[in-house]
Amino acid sequence: MNFDISKILNNWEYQPGLPMVRKFKGKDGIEKIQVRLDLGILQMNATGRPDGKRPFGCESFLEFYKNKLAEHIIENHGDDDAFVLKPSDCEDLCAEARLYQHRSMCFFYLSEYQNVINDIEQNLATYDLIEQYAENEEFVNLVYQQIPHLFALKIHAQSLLYLQKGKKQQSIKCIENGLNELIEFYDKTNIEGPPEQSPEINFLKNWLNELRPKPRLTKREKLEKAMQEAIAKEEYEKAAIYRDQLQQLNRKKQSKQKQNINNH
Repeated sequence: MNFDISKILNNWEYQPGLPMVRKFKGKDGIEKIQVRLDLGILQMNATGRPDGKRPFGCESFLEFYKNKLAEHIIENHGDDDAFVLKPSDCEDLCAEARLYQHRSMCFFYLSEYQNVINDIEQNLATYDLIEQYAENEEFVNLVYQQIPHLFALKIHAQSLLYLQKGKKQQSIKCIENGLNELIEFYDKTNIEGPPEQSPEINFLKNWLNELRPKPRLTKREKLEKAMQEAIAKEEYEKAAIYRDQLQQLNRKKQSKQKQNINNH
């Protein structure tokens, strides 16, 4: 067997700074995603668990532990109090979440935003299970650090999905609602630092400002903006021209005000 993949790498040259992701159907009939890295190629399944494994015959560790929880509740007459996830269980779930997170970013580069959302919701469900049942508080704290990033990425993908469908207002509303939910999460969990310092919240606010309709500038506002930009670029001759035009506008305004006073 020839293990050398040089031919494949040579036919797909790595380009630094560019997201190099492609999707295709494998010989097994399952869709695959490949990511070109500087030292090779990363491949994963596009459906199910990214690495194709089935832990204990289940699609994922999340499904496996949710099944165990359901069995525990039935055996204990609807009570889940004694159910716990041991540190090794949480490690399995967190390692799996990293796989889905890698794939969600690939879907993002492929503009497959619904698949981005699906993988993120998988991870949010994983973190919710850990938050409720982890035996070790360390894993709960770890989860709290991950959720804001995941949630912001989900909102971003949802808004882009609306934009793909030509629904700009729904996209804006989606971000507004997402911002409120994220701020509530910060308030509930008391994560260190005020919400306004959160990079995720600031990212969503900036994205929202980009989508919201911009108010039309008056002639005066356009001239003032142009003059400030010229000054910033040290183009003082241009700035002087804009200043003169502003002064002319002021004279016209004053003249009109005098006429109105005389008419009265």
